[in-house]
Amino acid sequence: MAVFGKAPDERLERIMADLINRMNENVQRLRVIEQKMQATDTRMNSIEQNLVSYNKNVQKALFERDAKISQLDERVGKIETTYKEILNQLKLVATKVNVDELKQLISIYDPLKSSFVTKEELESFLDERLSKMRR
Repeated sequence: MAVFGKAPDERLERIMADLINRMNENVQRLRVIEQKMQATDTRMNSIEQNLVSYNKNVQKALFERDAKISQLDERVGKIETTYKEILNQLKLVATKVNVDELKQLISIYDPLKSSFVTKEELESFLDERLSKMRR
């Protein structure tokens, strides 16, 4: 006796065909999902490689920057040392005022330009003046 007007074999065949269709659809969906996962995995691998490469480049740039900073630090240290040496040397250098004072002293004591009086000459001159004033 047939339920719903169909023979039991037909019904089973229809159920089997429906199950097979569903199974085929599910397999197809699984393949699509698998392809998407492979594409995502490929993209993630590419991103990972890019990050590794970027990280290496950043580390290299940081190393170079640190080396340049060290060089600049050394140069600044040398400049500071040189600057201090120059300041110390400038403290020892005579100023214009010192040079002018030395010129004046030299001109005063220069025997070619100055005329010095001996003690005897001064006493004699003073005696003469005093004697003229007494008269």
